[in-house]
Amino acid sequence: MTEPEEERTAKSEAPAPQGDAARGGGLSPAPAPPPPVWAEETVTDSGEHRPYSPPPVVQQPWETTSPPPRPGSLQRQPPPAPRAEPEAGHRPYAPPPVVQQPWETGPRQSPSGGAGVPPQVVEPWIVEARKNKAKRRRAFPAKPVIAGFVALAVVGGGGYGVYALMSGGDDGPGAGDPSSFADALFAVDKGAPSDGLDQSINAASAAGGTVVVAGSQTGALSPRPKFLYSADQGRTWQVAKVRMKDGGPALGRGPDAVFGAAGGWVALGAGNATENVWTSADGRTWTQTAAKPGVFTAGDVIEQVTRAGRGYLAVGHRSSGKGDAPILWRSPDGTNWQRLTGRAIGMKTGKDGLGALRYAVATGRTILVAGTVVKRKSTVAGLWSSTDGGRTWQALGAPTASGAFGDLHLAANRSGFLAVRRGKSGSARPGMAFRSGDGRKWEQAGKIEAGSGIEPVRLAGDDSGFALLASTADGREVAFQSTDGSAWGQGADLGTGPQRKLNAVTVAGGALVIGGSSRQTDQDYQLLVGAGGQVTPVDLRRVPGAVVTERSVVDVANAGGRFVAVGSTNGRAAVWTSSDGTSWKRAAVPSVAATNQRQRLLKVAHGSRGWLAIGTDGRRPLLATSADGTAWQWQDPSAFAPHGGRSVTLAGVAAGPKGYLIVGRDALGDRESSAVAWFSADLRSWQPARQDGLAAGRGTSREMTAVAATPTGFAAVGASSTKGVPATHPARPAIWVSNDGLAWTEKEAVGPAGVQNTRLTHIVAAGRVFVAGGEGQAPGDRAVAVASSDAGNTWRGSALPTPTGNAASFLGAAAARNGTITLVGMFGSWHDGDTIRWTSEDGRAWQPTVPQGPGLSGEGRQQIGALTASGGGLLGVGISTGGDGDQLTLWRFDES
Repeated sequence: MTEPEEERTAKSEAPAPQGDAARGGGLSPAPAPPPPVWAEETVTDSGEHRPYSPPPVVQQPWETTSPPPRPGSLQRQPPPAPRAEPEAGHRPYAPPPVVQQPWETGPRQSPSGGAGVPPQVVEPWIVEARKNKAKRRRAFPAKPVIAGFVALAVVGGGGYGVYALMSGGDDGPGAGDPSSFADALFAVDKGAPSDGLDQSINAASAAGGTVVVAGSQTGALSPRPKFLYSADQGRTWQVAKVRMKDGGPALGRGPDAVFGAAGGWVALGAGNATENVWTSADGRTWTQTAAKPGVFTAGDVIEQVTRAGRGYLAVGHRSSGKGDAPILWRSPDGTNWQRLTGRAIGMKTGKDGLGALRYAVATGRTILVAGTVVKRKSTVAGLWSSTDGGRTWQALGAPTASGAFGDLHLAANRSGFLAVRRGKSGSARPGMAFRSGDGRKWEQAGKIEAGSGIEPVRLAGDDSGFALLASTADGREVAFQSTDGSAWGQGADLGTGPQRKLNAVTVAGGALVIGGSSRQTDQDYQLLVGAGGQVTPVDLRRVPGAVVTERSVVDVANAGGRFVAVGSTNGRAAVWTSSDGTSWKRAAVPSVAATNQRQRLLKVAHGSRGWLAIGTDGRRPLLATSADGTAWQWQDPSAFAPHGGRSVTLAGVAAGPKGYLIVGRDALGDRESSAVAWFSADLRSWQPARQDGLAAGRGTSREMTAVAATPTGFAAVGASSTKGVPATHPARPAIWVSNDGLAWTEKEAVGPAGVQNTRLTHIVAAGRVFVAGGEGQAPGDRAVAVASSDAGNTWRGSALPTPTGNAASFLGAAAARNGTITLVGMFGSWHDGDTIRWTSEDGRAWQPTVPQGPGLSGEGRQQIGALTASGGGLLGVGISTGGDGDQLTLWRFDES
């Protein structure tokens, strides 16, 4: 969701010396003056370096956070009135792979020279956890709530409705509580070798004794940015608080670069739709805000951010078919950013091309940027300087004494600039250090040696000295330190590890802090601290809130007196069962053949031959069956295997009198996709549906997202698009019916008036009344229902009403029981929305109610994702993203 931009301004004093830990300057809470002209103008690439636009990111079935924007797609918009509440040798940052591995550390080395005294490492890195604040309640149009229930007559959302506020308890499950947080009910696998989440440190910075490392936590239903800070130069660590501007929890991927100065911290990323800017006054509490669309886009690599006069400047690049295209970003206040590409950057290279930009450092009024210059047959190091905040640039010569060659690495402190390149000394290739006061004249300062040579990875500095992260010829990673850039101590041997990547380094008062990640079963944080040739790994599992266990419940069903819920824990597929919907026990699910891919079961159904669950193992479909719901067996997924570079996604499952049906899509990247279905009468053999009316063709792509059993067969829904895969391009609703699950007929779906780009994701049947639900744009996201009263022959849609007519709304679950159709969703914003329930007898007139209770209302996203029959009512499961982590929600309610 795009959130309103936050206005900030930099202090008006003369800029302080810059570097990885520059002093002075920063973000001021005072009202911002009008931004300079260059901050508001739109600059496009009009030269030869036109940035490459990569294929769009396809959102995975389990990911609930909105993916980055794609060409032609309509993005979620916030409600109009949000509440006012509180080259060789160079290793640029690259987003970590989706699959991760266990945590690994390098061997400890004996101190032998170098800068500073090793800090005293305090085990077990434990600090007192913060107490949770009281849960915030959303404001509603009418008040007060009398005796737990009040009806509100409201016009909005495309129709009239009576809205009910229903309150519940906050103290956990109980006979009278309609909802409760349910983590304790759905057990994780305590014997699993991993937590199931992908955690990485992407950037590090220090200022005034405070050290901040930043990165991402992914793999759960809600990705989250993660910041850790130390107020004592890396001795002890705590998890920083991160919130959206309106006070809600921060969601999405984390930053790629971070910069700290006394009073003003800034972090930037490119992994979200627009929420890619983080600011902080102290490094301990961060605010996540949205940049203008297109300023930071998926595929951008942000290498470094620094102060630029009274503002900020960042550099990076993105891959294109002709190499790396440079990008420069400028900001007057750290919050509002402008993107420059190609000739608009203003860095002259003569007849040569401008390549990737790697470093941006500053001291006083001088900013230096290092990158690459692309010649006809080679790529060389480039260096540019600016003394006007990055508006204009002058090309400088990179230092070349002692045969220096390769990439140019930069750092700065109050005394000036330091550059490191590879050098030549006989057959050895040591690192060569150079010093300069202004970046124009360089003098050789020192030599950095280890064995036959090193490859510099990342350089950092503060007023206490400099640190270089490098790799050796035999593949080991080493960290060097120097107080002045001349005398370099013996490097700290960081060892090596399977698929380990260290890519962040900073210095804080002589202490060395290194961050990265390692992968085995999943990806884990790597954090090392030390000095003087000795480093110590930090066990972040002992820092409250730093490391959590993945747990998700995605679907639930009830049949034969047994409830079955499916999802995952510890990155592996999981099933739980219950006889009453209140007490849950983990079912026996055998391990899948050795794989490092994340597994998750997504849908479950019960039929005459037992239980069927479908899911994913990375890109491979998963299929499991059970006779009683307690003991499960994996089935051969070869019938669903993709071919020819395509990918198959299983999205929906249903069971009826005629048998079982699975639906999904078979896609070729984001270019085109076909709807697919498979039928089985016995859960042993699967027959694919005929492709008439399902296959991509004549410029149209199709997908099936959900299916329901009907009195005469099956009905399936999804979307179609003329510009590519519907999930990643503008779409229109699609509905099919079938008597046998093998031959399908597409029906015309008349969507709601004024709603575009509609994609259907749910369908239920109650006798001859069929109801499909999904979302479209009007212009913000709007939950919609498309209904048929004649057993699926004709369909007409309507937008579902909300308490405020123009509030964004989203659909999460659907169920039919005793002739009543129930849809459950969320309204408000994608990051901060409350649960809403709609009921109807005919699929056309909808009565909404707004329930209150744990996991249904309050800060964060309150999302019910599945419903099933339970006694005289329904049972729902979902998640709440309030606070610093996801919590499972269990909700039982009557249909009345």
